[in-house]
Amino acid sequence: MSIQGIDPERCNGCGICIESCPADVLYLGERRPPWAGGWVAQIRYPGDCHSCLLCKMDCPQDAIQVSAYLEVPQGWFPYPLPPSPSSPRAESR
Repeated sequence: MSIQGIDPERCNGCGICIESCPADVLYLGERRPPWAGGWVAQIRYPGDCHSCLLCKMDCPQDAIQVSAYLEVPQGWFPYPLPPSPSSPRAESR
C-alpha cells in the first residue's frame, strides 16, 4: 500500500495533507501548467510513504489516491510473486 497520486482538479492547495504526513512525502507545488495559477499538493518521495493513510483521511477534497497493493521491485524475492491487479498479466486471466 502506498500513495499513488493526487488529483489536481480536486486539490485546492490547502496543505492539510502535507501537515498530516509523518514521512514528509508531499509538498506544495505550482499547478501544471504554471499559468493555471495556484498551488497543489504533489508527491515528493513516494518510496518513503508509510501507508498510514493520514493524508487521505485528512484531505477535505478527497483528492488523494492510495493503492491497496504494494509494488515489489522485480528480483526482490527469490521466488515468483502473483501478478498485481494492475499488471497486464493479471488482466489476461
